[in-house]
Order: sequence, then structure tokens, then C-alpha cells
Amino acid sequence: MNYKRFYIPSVMIVVLIMASFIGIPFRHQAEMPGPIRTLSKSEWENLLVSGHRVGPKAAPVTIVEFSDFLCTHCKEFNEVLEQYRKDHPKQIQVVYHNFPLPQHPYSRRLAASAECVAKTGDYGKYYSLLFSKQNSIKELSLDSLAKEAGVKDLNAFKGCMKDPGINNIIQRDIQLGMDIGLMQTPTLVINRVLYSGALTYEQLSEAVDYVTRNKTD
Repeated sequence: MNYKRFYIPSVMIVVLIMASFIGIPFRHQAEMPGPIRTLSKSEWENLLVSGHRVGPKAAPVTIVEFSDFLCTHCKEFNEVLEQYRKDHPKQIQVVYHNFPLPQHPYSRRLAASAECVAKTGDYGKYYSLLFSKQNSIKELSLDSLAKEAGVKDLNAFKGCMKDPGINNIIQRDIQLGMDIGLMQTPTLVINRVLYSGALTYEQLSEAVDYVTRNKTD
């Protein structure tokens, strides 16, 4: 009997069975994005206490985003969000939170650099700059990117990068994400409605329309 022809399928079956038992706690977008649930008032308020706001304070819609600078789906959604903000400059404000994934160790350093830029530069500009350079970011100087985002005191920036307190800010953001059940990046909360995964321009428009029509108490 020729055992070789049975060997490969058998190995494949074993691999599939093993894969079904392997869990990944946090990941890039894996399933179709969609509304998950509406957060309680206290959960929503916790998300708004910290983070970095970009956009008009009087905007009727607030989007809280948890993101990883090395997540490809986060980059795609950032492009969607930037275009939507250009098309609707008064409609939304965004509150950004860090959620560096464990499989992206360098993403935590990028998050730290964004926190340090926020102290003396343009956080929103730097945020988008990191995503625009995502494919080559590990080869680039964070000092020069910070300068491009408006940081004038690079010595202060470098000192901030060595401050252990910055890691506490990132860890706080991660805990906030875990508290609302975040399992992948990007994760969005639009006026208390939780969405898991990157939205297309059309999906974002529908989500904004939905929360505008159905205002939460």
C-alpha cells in the first residue's frame, strides 16, 4: 500500500484541528465590521476623560478610536476617516486612544512618540504621518517625524521618550479598550455605539447617520 498519498491529508487534518484550539487575544480586523452594542453612560464617559481630541468640540458626533500604528486595517480606516472629516468638517470630532497589539512590539514605541508629540506638537498631524509612513516606519527617525509634526524642542521630545510615565498612559488606554471588550484593531465607538473593525466610507456614513437619528440618552 502507498502510505504517502494518505500522509499529507492526515497532516493537514491535524493542523486544522490544532488551529481550532489556538486563540489569539487581540488581532487585526478578522471579521466584517458592524455595531456590537451601545455602551453605558459610565463606559462612554470613561473613554472621554483621556485620549487626544481632533476636530470641532461642538461636533454632534464623537468617534472614539482604538488603534495600532502598525495595523494595516487601522491605516486603511485612517484614510477613510481623514476623507470623511474633509467632506464633513463640522460633523465629527475624534478621540484617539492607543492599543498597540502584542505582536507589534515597535508599535508601543510609536504610541509613546505620539504621546510625546502631543505635549508640544500637532498630535493629529503626527498620527496621520505615522500611518502614511507605515511601510518604512522602522527605518525612519522619530525625531525628524516629530519635528515635521511641529515639535520645536527635540530635546524635550527625547526626554519624554525616556519617561516611564508615558508607558502608564499607553497601559491605561489598553485597559480602557479591554474594559469595553475590545478584541481587534481598529475598534470604534461612535456616540456610544461600539463597532469592531475598520469601516468603509459608506459604512462610516451610515454609522454617523444612524447615531445622529437615534440619539442616546
